[in-house]
Amino acid sequence: MKAIVIDIDDTVLDFGSRLREFVNHQYDKKVIGKPQAWDLCEWLGIKEGQDIEILAEFAASWQFGALDPLPGASRVLTKLAQEGYDIFCITACSREPQVEALRRANMYHCFGNIFQEIFFVEFGESKDKYLKQVALTHDIHAFVDDKYANLEDAEKAGIERCIMIKQPHNKDFRDRVTCAHDWYEISHIIQTWQRQAWTIQ
Repeated sequence: MKAIVIDIDDTVLDFGSRLREFVNHQYDKKVIGKPQAWDLCEWLGIKEGQDIEILAEFAASWQFGALDPLPGASRVLTKLAQEGYDIFCITACSREPQVEALRRANMYHCFGNIFQEIFFVEFGESKDKYLKQVALTHDIHAFVDDKYANLEDAEKAGIERCIMIKQPHNKDFRDRVTCAHDWYEISHIIQTWQRQAWTIQ
Protein backbone atom coordinates (compact mmCIF):
# COMPACT_ATOMS: atom_id res chain seq x y z
CA MET A 1 0.00 0.00 0.00
CA LYS A 2 1.18 3.52 -0.75
CA ALA A 3 0.90 6.53 1.53
CA ILE A 4 1.42 10.25 1.79
CA VAL A 5 2.17 11.55 5.30
CA ILE A 6 1.58 15.21 6.02
CA ASP A 7 1.92 17.81 8.72
CA ILE A 8 -1.11 20.09 9.18
CA ASP A 9 -0.27 23.57 10.52
CA ASP A 10 1.10 25.81 7.74
CA THR A 11 1.32 22.71 5.55
CA VAL A 12 -2.35 22.17 4.66
CA LEU A 13 -4.07 24.63 7.03
CA ASP A 14 -3.19 28.33 7.35
CA PHE A 15 -2.21 28.36 11.03
CA GLY A 16 -0.14 31.54 10.95
CA SER A 17 -2.85 33.86 9.63
CA ARG A 18 -5.47 32.75 12.17
CA LEU A 19 -2.94 32.91 15.03
CA ARG A 20 -2.09 36.48 14.00
CA GLU A 21 -5.80 37.44 14.07
CA PHE A 22 -6.21 35.79 17.46
CA VAL A 23 -3.21 37.56 19.02
CA ASN A 24 -4.17 40.95 17.55
CA HIS A 25 -7.69 40.63 18.94
CA GLN A 26 -6.93 39.05 22.32
CA TYR A 27 -3.81 41.07 23.12
CA ASP A 28 -4.58 44.30 21.27
CA LYS A 29 -1.51 44.00 19.06
CA LYS A 30 -0.77 44.88 15.43
CA VAL A 31 1.11 41.77 14.27
CA ILE A 32 1.50 41.64 10.46
CA GLY A 33 2.62 39.07 7.89
CA LYS A 34 3.96 35.66 8.86
CA PRO A 35 6.82 34.69 11.19
CA GLN A 36 10.31 34.91 9.70
CA ALA A 37 11.70 32.39 12.22
CA TRP A 38 10.41 29.28 14.00
CA ASP A 39 10.55 31.16 17.33
CA LEU A 40 7.36 33.23 17.37
CA CYS A 41 8.33 35.69 20.12
CA GLU A 42 9.85 38.40 17.94
CA TRP A 43 7.01 38.21 15.39
CA LEU A 44 4.33 38.44 18.09
CA GLY A 45 6.22 41.06 20.10
CA ILE A 46 6.13 39.02 23.32
CA LYS A 47 8.55 37.88 26.01
CA GLU A 48 10.62 34.71 25.64
CA GLY A 49 8.51 31.73 26.66
CA GLN A 50 5.18 33.53 26.39
CA ASP A 51 4.62 31.95 22.98
CA ILE A 52 3.95 28.54 24.59
CA GLU A 53 1.16 30.06 26.71
CA ILE A 54 -0.36 31.87 23.73
CA LEU A 55 -0.21 28.75 21.54
CA ALA A 56 -2.01 26.72 24.24
CA GLU A 57 -4.65 29.46 24.59
CA PHE A 58 -5.11 29.64 20.83
CA ALA A 59 -5.36 25.85 20.48
CA ALA A 60 -8.22 25.82 23.00
CA SER A 61 -10.15 28.57 21.18
CA TRP A 62 -12.84 28.23 18.51
CA GLN A 63 -10.52 30.04 16.07
CA PHE A 64 -8.16 27.05 16.11
CA GLY A 65 -10.97 24.94 14.70
CA ALA A 66 -11.61 27.42 11.87
CA LEU A 67 -8.31 27.49 9.98
CA ASP A 68 -8.51 27.91 6.21
CA PRO A 69 -6.93 25.39 3.82
CA LEU A 70 -3.81 26.50 1.97
CA PRO A 71 -4.11 27.00 -1.81
CA GLY A 72 -4.50 23.75 -3.71
CA ALA A 73 -4.42 21.53 -0.61
CA SER A 74 -8.02 20.32 -0.86
CA ARG A 75 -7.90 19.58 -4.60
CA VAL A 76 -4.52 17.86 -4.50
CA LEU A 77 -5.20 15.75 -1.39
CA THR A 78 -8.57 14.67 -2.82
CA LYS A 79 -6.82 13.66 -6.05
CA LEU A 80 -4.13 11.75 -4.17
CA ALA A 81 -6.85 9.83 -2.32
CA GLN A 82 -8.55 9.08 -5.66
CA GLU A 83 -5.21 7.83 -7.00
CA GLY A 84 -5.14 5.21 -4.23
CA TYR A 85 -2.98 6.92 -1.65
CA ASP A 86 -3.69 6.43 2.04
CA ILE A 87 -3.17 9.85 3.62
CA PHE A 88 -1.92 10.11 7.18
CA CYS A 89 -1.51 13.30 9.22
CA ILE A 90 0.86 13.92 12.12
CA THR A 91 0.12 17.15 13.96
CA ALA A 92 2.08 18.64 16.86
CA CYS A 93 -0.67 20.72 18.40
CA SER A 94 -1.31 18.86 21.70
CA ARG A 95 -3.07 15.71 22.85
CA GLU A 96 -5.73 17.62 24.79
CA PRO A 97 -9.20 16.22 23.93
CA GLN A 98 -10.65 19.67 23.12
CA VAL A 99 -7.74 20.54 20.83
CA GLU A 100 -8.01 17.17 19.13
CA ALA A 101 -11.77 17.61 18.59
CA LEU A 102 -11.29 21.09 17.09
CA ARG A 103 -8.55 19.81 14.78
CA ARG A 104 -10.54 16.79 13.58
CA ALA A 105 -13.62 18.95 12.90
CA ASN A 106 -11.54 21.54 11.02
CA MET A 107 -9.91 18.87 8.85
CA TYR A 108 -13.26 17.24 8.08
CA HIS A 109 -14.87 20.57 7.12
CA CYS A 110 -11.96 21.48 4.83
CA PHE A 111 -11.16 18.11 3.26
CA GLY A 112 -13.93 15.64 4.01
CA ASN A 113 -13.30 12.10 5.17
CA ILE A 114 -10.11 11.40 3.17
CA PHE A 115 -7.62 10.65 5.95
CA GLN A 116 -6.64 7.19 7.16
CA GLU A 117 -5.56 8.57 10.51
CA ILE A 118 -4.64 11.82 12.26
CA PHE A 119 -1.91 11.29 14.84
CA PHE A 120 -1.44 13.88 17.60
CA VAL A 121 1.87 14.73 19.28
CA GLU A 122 2.75 17.47 21.74
CA PHE A 123 4.19 20.76 20.44
CA GLY A 124 7.88 20.19 19.70
CA GLU A 125 7.68 16.40 19.99
CA SER A 126 9.28 14.28 17.26
CA LYS A 127 7.02 12.69 14.66
CA ASP A 128 9.37 9.78 13.91
CA LYS A 129 7.38 7.26 16.02
CA TYR A 130 4.32 7.63 13.80
CA LEU A 131 6.34 7.80 10.59
CA LYS A 132 7.91 4.46 11.50
CA GLN A 133 4.46 3.09 12.37
CA VAL A 134 3.04 4.04 8.95
CA ALA A 135 6.17 2.69 7.22
CA LEU A 136 5.50 -0.77 8.69
CA THR A 137 2.38 -1.14 6.51
CA HIS A 138 2.88 1.38 3.68
CA ASP A 139 5.39 2.57 1.13
CA ILE A 140 5.62 6.27 2.00
CA HIS A 141 5.81 8.15 -1.31
CA ALA A 142 6.20 11.54 0.40
CA PHE A 143 6.34 13.20 3.81
CA VAL A 144 5.36 16.88 3.66
CA ASP A 145 6.07 19.38 6.46
CA ASP A 146 7.02 23.03 6.87
CA LYS A 147 9.49 22.44 9.74
CA TYR A 148 12.95 21.35 8.62
CA ALA A 149 13.70 19.56 11.91
CA ASN A 150 10.74 17.24 11.30
CA LEU A 151 12.02 16.42 7.81
CA GLU A 152 15.46 15.68 9.29
CA ASP A 153 13.83 13.29 11.78
CA ALA A 154 11.96 11.64 8.91
CA GLU A 155 15.14 11.08 6.93
CA LYS A 156 16.82 9.58 10.03
CA ALA A 157 13.79 7.28 10.34
CA GLY A 158 14.42 6.04 6.79
CA ILE A 159 11.85 8.17 4.93
CA GLU A 160 13.72 9.17 1.77
CA ARG A 161 11.12 11.27 -0.06
CA CYS A 162 10.58 14.45 1.94
CA ILE A 163 9.13 17.76 0.77
CA MET A 164 9.27 21.04 2.67
CA ILE A 165 6.45 23.43 1.85
CA LYS A 166 7.86 26.94 1.72
CA GLN A 167 7.00 29.29 4.58
CA PRO A 168 8.93 32.45 5.53
CA HIS A 169 10.32 30.79 8.68
CA ASN A 170 12.07 27.99 6.77
CA LYS A 171 13.92 30.03 4.13
CA ASP A 172 17.36 29.21 5.62
CA PHE A 173 16.88 25.46 5.10
CA ARG A 174 15.61 25.32 1.53
CA ASP A 175 18.92 24.23 0.01
CA ARG A 176 18.93 21.08 2.20
CA VAL A 177 15.70 19.41 1.08
CA THR A 178 13.23 19.22 -1.82
CA CYS A 179 10.94 22.27 -1.55
CA ALA A 180 7.59 23.26 -2.98
CA HIS A 181 5.79 26.60 -3.14
CA ASP A 182 2.29 25.09 -2.87
CA TRP A 183 0.29 21.87 -3.19
CA TYR A 184 0.21 22.00 -6.99
CA GLU A 185 4.01 21.87 -7.00
CA ILE A 186 3.92 19.07 -4.39
CA SER A 187 1.64 17.11 -6.74
CA HIS A 188 4.09 17.63 -9.60
CA ILE A 189 7.04 16.45 -7.48
CA ILE A 190 5.21 13.27 -6.41
CA GLN A 191 4.20 12.55 -10.01
CA THR A 192 7.81 13.02 -11.14
CA TRP A 193 9.18 10.76 -8.42
CA GLN A 194 6.64 8.04 -9.20
CA ARG A 195 6.75 8.51 -13.00
CA GLN A 196 2.99 9.01 -13.03
CA ALA A 197 0.67 11.66 -14.41
CA TRP A 198 -2.75 12.86 -13.33
CA THR A 199 -4.87 15.96 -13.74
CA ILE A 200 -6.04 18.12 -10.85
CA GLN A 201 -9.65 19.22 -11.43
